[in-house]
Formats: sequence, structure tokens, C-alpha cells
Amino acid sequence: MNDVSLAERRGNDVIFKVRDEDISVLYILAHELVSMDDVILAGAVQRHYLIDEYEFRVNTKESLDPFDAIRDAIDGALRNVREIKSLLSV
Repeated sequence: MNDVSLAERRGNDVIFKVRDEDISVLYILAHELVSMDDVILAGAVQRHYLIDEYEFRVNTKESLDPFDAIRDAIDGALRNVREIKSLLSV
């Protein structure tokens, strides 16, 4: 990602500002996150259609740190991409 910054953190709720990135990457991460039992909410939104900036929010139960959840989601997404790549490398 080109530009990611932590906008807000309140307990197990974090919001990141993401610039100059395709929202599809955030959707993939959100998909991985919502499949986790201890993730309450994960999603991306573009605040204004003319500005290439998104907010990415993750909220987890007390038993899971949101940063750990994001790291696990990234690992899961990369694992899936590698599996697809290996299937195409026949």
C-alpha cells in the first residue's frame, strides 16, 4: 500500500486512512477479517468519490487485538494468492 496511517484507535476499534491504493485490496482484507470469529466489523469506505482516499475500519472482540487480526488477514490473503498462483503454474 502506498500511504497508510492510523487515524483513530479506541480499544479494539481502529480506523486507518489509506491513500493511492485500489479499494479492491481493502475488500480482500475485509473479506479475510470477517471470516474470523473474533472480528466484529471490517470494512472500507471512500469518503468522497473524487478523492483517492479510503477509511478502513476493524473492530474486534476483547480477545483479539485488531492489529493481530489484520496481520493474520494479510497472511491468509497472501496464502490464497500463492495457492492460486501454484494452480496456474501447471
